Amino acid sequence: MAEKNIRGPNVFERMLLVIGIVVVIVGYGIIHKLILINNTLTWDVVISIFLWFIIIILIVITAVAENVKEEIRTIIEKETKKIRIMRKGK
Repeated sequence: MAEKNIRGPNVFERMLLVIGIVVVIVGYGIIHKLILINNTLTWDVVISIFLWFIIIILIVITAVAENVKEEIRTIIEKETKKIRIMRKGK
């Protein structure tokens, strides 16, 4: 019964997942290389880490917003069907 309410990811969500994974891997690699070059925690490293986190947070917020949009669309479709049935009953 629970499988009925689960919807599959759309193309945008799949693309966002791939972009998110690439951002995490590439960002980690660049920051790791920057730390190896400097051998200390400099402002460049700190700024890079915070910008990397901001990009990851933006990707997560975008995914959540897309999910909410899809859920609202399904709710609107269900409610529209209910309204049509109620109108036919009159």
